[in-house]
Amino acid sequence: MIKRMLALWLGVIIMFVLPGSKLARMEAEEYENDNFDRLIGVFVTNEYLDLFDYEKYYNDNMAKLFDGETILMNDSAYQGRLYAIVDAQNHNITFPGIEGTLYACAQFPTPETVNNFTALQTDEAISEGDTSVHVSDDEVTITMNGTIYASPDSSNVSMFPNPVYQSEDGRIYAMSGTGTFLGGDLIGSQVTQTVEKKVNITENGKSKNVNTVIKMTLAVMLPPESIAIAEMDKNNAVLSRTEHTPGMLPETLKPLSETEFLIVEVHKKNQEGKPEVSRTLYDKNSQTIETFYSREDGILIKQHTQIDWQK
Repeated sequence: MIKRMLALWLGVIIMFVLPGSKLARMEAEEYENDNFDRLIGVFVTNEYLDLFDYEKYYNDNMAKLFDGETILMNDSAYQGRLYAIVDAQNHNITFPGIEGTLYACAQFPTPETVNNFTALQTDEAISEGDTSVHVSDDEVTITMNGTIYASPDSSNVSMFPNPVYQSEDGRIYAMSGTGTFLGGDLIGSQVTQTVEKKVNITENGKSKNVNTVIKMTLAVMLPPESIAIAEMDKNNAVLSRTEHTPGMLPETLKPLSETEFLIVEVHKKNQEGKPEVSRTLYDKNSQTIETFYSREDGILIKQHTQIDWQK
């Protein structure tokens, strides 16, 4: 009786989960050479990317269940792949139908050779993105660091950096990754997750290790409500002051000829509704003003404004 109830319970789970996992099941295949696929990036989602092949798991384990054997829900043999659509000509990677942030350094074929052009694809949600490549005779080390800023809300802020791989034939796919949650009231808090993999490849008849390390940081920050820019002369007097809507600052700012430095004021309201102001000074050695604005999904996007100092 207990076994029949367990079987019924498992069948109900599969009946509810299968429709949402259809894409993953269609893309899933037998793959024995995972260890040779390069880690090239992460596809960050705010929910768990469910690629578990419940139908195959159900078919393979029902007999064990009826025999009273213990079965594991996290068996890696049933973890599917989510394949990307790759536009090799424009060096663009997409995962249609899935909302997420892609941060990847992939190889694309050229008319002369295969997989010899490397391109970095970074979503606008990635702030402070930094990628470095160190090449030696027998090893390539790729380090990628990125930060996603999120505004607090009534729900928890979350980040799931799902690893993205590229196989030898150029196909690109994502697999489910683990996630991190932050309380929405933890202003200024942040958490970092690391995804890494080392593979051994052969190029031009020579063996080489490729080590990829990706560090993603999720940080909580209050969204700005308004931004003001004050132009100051050498006597610290205000020459002009303009107010801007976040995200609507000009691409280029041309200060007055008498301007010695700028003060950028960012006005926010904390979770109690009280105003907060932060100020940043930009002198003539500064070339860019960096500000943020909030997207509809609560992700804060960095805007860059070039400073054209008058000579």
